[in-house]
Amino acid sequence: MERQKNAEMQNVYDNAFESDKTETPQQCSDITETEDEGNNFAVNAYLELLHSEIPGAIERINLNFAGPYITIGRMSSDETKPDVCFNKEFTRIGRKHARIERAGNGYCIIDLGSANHTLLNGNTLIPNQPYPLENNAILEFTKSKPVKYRVVILS
Repeated sequence: MERQKNAEMQNVYDNAFESDKTETPQQCSDITETEDEGNNFAVNAYLELLHSEIPGAIERINLNFAGPYITIGRMSSDETKPDVCFNKEFTRIGRKHARIERAGNGYCIIDLGSANHTLLNGNTLIPNQPYPLENNAILEFTKSKPVKYRVVILS
């Protein structure tokens, strides 16, 4: 009886530290593919802006990119700019915050170790791990002053 009670308390303790809902990676290939390889990618896929506390957020991020991935980040003086570039006012978004890449017939999001995190459906992503993007999923860049998008994948 005491052992069961201790196990329950440990479960409560463990769950208390998951309040930021860190999500473990799901099945998602880390192999990137290109259109030239004959894959049947979504005809129309994009991120649609739902909310931003900072004016000037990108309204729509097209996911029908030509290469195997796109990087998302903030404008900086670096020589290499992200493919999707938020202006300097978005200080919580990292210079190289996240990457979206092709995975099979869909897409994956990878947080690139950003200080202010990337969230998928309210769950904090573990850096450098691919997570599949599903239609209607909610993607947020940063926990404080988040820029929130809805994933739209039409086939």
